[in-house]
Amino acid sequence: MTAAMCRHGACPGIFTAMSWRLLPTVAGLLLLVLGMNVCHAEDVAAGAGIASGERWDRLADPVFRHVVQDVELSEMLLPVVLAEDATGALWVGGQNGLSRWDGYRAHDYSSDQAGTDGLLDHDVLAIHRDGAGRLWVGTSAGGLARFDLGHDRFVPVPLSAEPDAQRVASLADDGIGGLWVATNAGLLHLDAAGGVVSHLRHHAGQPGSLPDDKVLSVLLDHSGALWAGTVNGLARAEDGRGHFTTVPLPVAAGVVPEVTRLFEDSLHRMWIGTRQHGAFVVGPDHAPARFIAMTGRIGRQDTAIEIFAIAEIAPGRIWLGTFGHGIVQVSGSTLDTSRIVRDPLLPDSLDTNTILSLHLDRSGIVWIGTNLGLSQYIPNNGGITTVFGRLGRMSGLRDSDFYSVMVQPDGRVWAGGATGGIDILDAAGGSAGGMEAQRIFSLARAPAGGTLVGTRSGLFLADAAGREIAKLEVPTRRAMSAAFALCTLDGAVWLGGGDDGLWQLHLAPDGRVTVLRHETAPRLTNSTVFTIQPGPVGTLMVGTENGFNLLDRASGAIERIFPDPVSPTGLSAGHIVSSLLDRNGRLWLGTNNAGINVMLGRNSAGRPVFRHLSVAQGLPNSDANQLLLDHAGRVWVSTDNGLAVIDPKTFAVRAFRGADGLAITQYWSHSGDVTAQGEIVFGGVGGLTIIRPDRMVDWRYEPRVVVTEVRAGGQLVPGDLTAPGRVVTVPPGADSLSVEFSALDYSAPLLNRYRYRLEGYDDAWVEADAGHRVASYTNLRPGSYRLRLSGSNRNGHWTRQEVALQISVLPAWYQTIWCRIAEAILALLWVVGIVQGRTVMLRRRQHDLERQVDGRTAELLARTEALTESRQLLHRYAYFDTLSTLPNRRAFNEACQTMIEEAARTSAGFAMVLIDLDGFKWVNDTMGHDGGDRLLVIAAERMAAVLRAGDFVARLGGDEFALLLGDVRNRSAVHAICDRIVIGMAQPMMIGETRVVIGASAGAAMFPEHGLTQDDLFKHADVALYKSKAAGKGVWSWFSNDMMEPSEPVSVMPEITVAIHGDA
Repeated sequence: MTAAMCRHGACPGIFTAMSWRLLPTVAGLLLLVLGMNVCHAEDVAAGAGIASGERWDRLADPVFRHVVQDVELSEMLLPVVLAEDATGALWVGGQNGLSRWDGYRAHDYSSDQAGTDGLLDHDVLAIHRDGAGRLWVGTSAGGLARFDLGHDRFVPVPLSAEPDAQRVASLADDGIGGLWVATNAGLLHLDAAGGVVSHLRHHAGQPGSLPDDKVLSVLLDHSGALWAGTVNGLARAEDGRGHFTTVPLPVAAGVVPEVTRLFEDSLHRMWIGTRQHGAFVVGPDHAPARFIAMTGRIGRQDTAIEIFAIAEIAPGRIWLGTFGHGIVQVSGSTLDTSRIVRDPLLPDSLDTNTILSLHLDRSGIVWIGTNLGLSQYIPNNGGITTVFGRLGRMSGLRDSDFYSVMVQPDGRVWAGGATGGIDILDAAGGSAGGMEAQRIFSLARAPAGGTLVGTRSGLFLADAAGREIAKLEVPTRRAMSAAFALCTLDGAVWLGGGDDGLWQLHLAPDGRVTVLRHETAPRLTNSTVFTIQPGPVGTLMVGTENGFNLLDRASGAIERIFPDPVSPTGLSAGHIVSSLLDRNGRLWLGTNNAGINVMLGRNSAGRPVFRHLSVAQGLPNSDANQLLLDHAGRVWVSTDNGLAVIDPKTFAVRAFRGADGLAITQYWSHSGDVTAQGEIVFGGVGGLTIIRPDRMVDWRYEPRVVVTEVRAGGQLVPGDLTAPGRVVTVPPGADSLSVEFSALDYSAPLLNRYRYRLEGYDDAWVEADAGHRVASYTNLRPGSYRLRLSGSNRNGHWTRQEVALQISVLPAWYQTIWCRIAEAILALLWVVGIVQGRTVMLRRRQHDLERQVDGRTAELLARTEALTESRQLLHRYAYFDTLSTLPNRRAFNEACQTMIEEAARTSAGFAMVLIDLDGFKWVNDTMGHDGGDRLLVIAAERMAAVLRAGDFVARLGGDEFALLLGDVRNRSAVHAICDRIVIGMAQPMMIGETRVVIGASAGAAMFPEHGLTQDDLFKHADVALYKSKAAGKGVWSWFSNDMMEPSEPVSVMPEITVAIHGDA
């Protein structure tokens, strides 16, 4: 962290001679550690300690993320109970209400004090999701309520009429779809529908009854036994129905604990939490209960502890939430306990020691509700361990910032702090002591034993035990000159100065120093040296403030590589703060503000060729503060915004931030080392981060994507709109749609990704980040749509299950076909009106002339009126049949073309039906043209009567009629209409005084299935009509594409005959 170093006064470029002279030289001053450069020529020996799986446990600090401000819970809502519903949404209940959180905002559910609907009390005591996924809520004085997901509301569930039965403290499944309800009036058993089946109570002197009516907790275990915790002890019903036996708890004689919490772990042990008597556990064999001894911070046994919550955060790892005593962690195998309490010096510790609720969600996150809010703990990434440091801590690291880290041959870790000296840590056993020293820039092993310490005021030597430290005098070097970098190689000591270049030294056993070589600019790229590391065979890598140097140790030749940020293969920056040689012999250079440069080789001119890795390639930050190689050959880098690991084969980068369990995200330049066990130790702002590369796991959790809000036309649409059969209807004229959604990965909601697509509107998926998780559309055309939603977790892994909403946009009145016909008529009338208006104007201008020539003017006016009438008659003759008053063939052609264009835009279908009257010729020949005309009028009326709004009927000529049936989604609608027409035409009709019975035949074709043009549809419908005529009377047929042969005719009448009855 170079910028932070400057803020602490450690930027070498701003040091003046006066500032060096003013620095104290007493080794007893507290050191401000700026960074470290560790160079080992030999392998680190394994340190003494316990098994690798237990290393660092005694030093590690649990990391809690306080999310109460993100949750935006209702004011004064204390998270007394936590639960997830079937979708994975988190529910938080407490003394002042109930909220559902989707990762971004909370939806509050208020109580209905009138007692008619919803929650009947604002004090929530229990939240339970049953085996069917239903959510139940128990309140302090309002009884029980069930969540109605379809309407997004709570429905009260009637219990006993007793007031004490309205206090619901706990809920549990009964194993057969019902529910056990713990109240102050005993246990109520509800069936799957929510009806009360039985009521279990305490009856004095009656064996098998409850110990008391006030039941505080209830649970059905894996074997079907029913457990009930009361104010008068614990009882168990082996049959799961209500014959209870007392379960004794090991407490003082005459004392009966109040059992407030029950929890069954993965090993089928029953954990019992009490008020004022601590916790107990009963094994799966129902052996006698054991007391959980809880050791306090001062070593005494805490017995009067109230247990508010119990959770299994990992297999065999139990957390007990207490009132005022923090979290008690219990080892599943040994039942040993340790205490997690609030440390006011650490922002990532518990915010308070009063734990109200604990909940392990389906992704593995542990939620902690306290009297100050809501926090998270992510236990499933065992590869990251944090050791915090703060001034004034009684244990652990004594300082807040650690600028240098080095692993000693005995396995102990030396860490230099800003003001607390050097902390010496034993990863297996905890803190191993420390000493005070000056500000340290670098650490390295001394050739003859001990540790070289590079400080702001020179070079020091500390003994191997870390108890004594002495100043080393370097001949010809200023006594107060800083030692920024150190490296021991082949018995020699290499020192990088703050402003006086590179020094090669020989350190005698008696502490005398001899200068073997001294290099400065211009032989070096700069005289401020930040990093020294062994390079390729026989060379030394030297990074400075203005470039990189390769020094041949045998000949003394130096290759200088200056920054060339313009070249895509040049050194991108000159401020080199860390360096590394990977297993393939490639040089890796960490820069300030330009990422990593990897030397891939040389070009034809012999110049180095670099590959650049920075934020664009996946690094969390462009400051590559320290580079370290793990046992698998991967490169780890610390930055000012997290850590990253790089595959040297593919250069793929994986970043780690706070959501991955990284509590420290800012690190110091060249501060880090690797243990013999392969652990990566980085020094940062606030403490140390230990990485176990073999335990790092990728976050593969697939969150469920839920719809959190839908608005149609600006109006909120409530309920579960993703349920089967649900359709979001956009009313006519309200052509806007807004859908908000959320992927329920709570580990880092702001990193979740989203994409959506409205089928029928969007050509491709639309991607969005967490800040734009709303799909909004305006000016949607009438029709049916399908909105598909998908989301990812924080690492960008997309869920395999999508969410879909069915959308129906209804047409406004001005979007219907009848409105368009009316618009055409109005346009024609407008033209006529213009003509008439112009005629009036001309009439006025020629008023004087008209009076003189009345005869001629009258003639002109008569002709004008005749012309207008002729035009109106012409339009009617052109578009309407004068006999039946139905539209004629011309109107039919235009209407058909309009339907084809509309269907092409909306992907809808329509049907064309051609109809011939059976027996018309016989009536016409027998009764004359008047009788035939009357028959056609009646037929037209009957056809028009059976059509829907929006359908079209026309007479094409003779006894031939045509139908256009719009908005047809399947054939059933056409089938019904054709049936009604054929049946209706077979009904008797009166022509004069004669009763006539005829029939009708029809052929139908569907757009676009049977044709994309009007000619194709007409031809195919005519083929179907011909088939119907050939099959007999009173039938209609669908056209079939198979060999241009129509499908089998549909007969709706057993026989159609034509009859004339004179006595009708």
